[in-house]
Amino acid sequence: MSPFTKLAVGIAWGALSLTVSAQETAAHDTPRHVDAHVHGHGELNFAVEGSEVHLELKMPANDVLGFESITNDNQRHQLHEALEKLEASSLWSMSPAASCKLISAKATSGSEDHDHGHEKNHHNDHDEHGHEGHKDEGGHMDISATYVFECGKTSELDTISTSIFEVFERSQSLSVQGFTQKGQAAAEMTKSKPEVRF
Repeated sequence: MSPFTKLAVGIAWGALSLTVSAQETAAHDTPRHVDAHVHGHGELNFAVEGSEVHLELKMPANDVLGFESITNDNQRHQLHEALEKLEASSLWSMSPAASCKLISAKATSGSEDHDHGHEKNHHNDHDEHGHEGHKDEGGHMDISATYVFECGKTSELDTISTSIFEVFERSQSLSVQGFTQKGQAAAEMTKSKPEVRF
């Protein structure tokens, strides 16, 4: 091996060692919760797959319920009603030209004493109950929902809008990111602008 090659290899190894060391230090000093639980703010991810549009919603329970833990029957009832509202087909609308129809919706909560999965299949209106859910490590409960829409023309899809801010008034905004046939999209939905265009 020539001296220049040894020098180049030595410099490369040194740079790699510094990079790894810096990453380890940063990882040690950085809190583990990257996506923080922020009241008033949720997340919406979406993807267009063939003729289907998939939505995935995550919101703090406080935005949906006004509280974050289930401690009595009244709160269980409120949670059940909120999960039903989250599965309503009227919560989301797509570009009319895309001819989209909700075919399934599933809402879940992360409650330590009431893990609840509720799914509504909009083809035959059959309800299924499961025991899914999660609670963030920090003790903050989140509400999640997934939706699948069947669309006649996904190539015409350029807008997703929601009435979520009217239904759940504590919710202020949603960070939106996703993939369409046209590429990636990222935006913010708010009470004053409850739609995303891409």
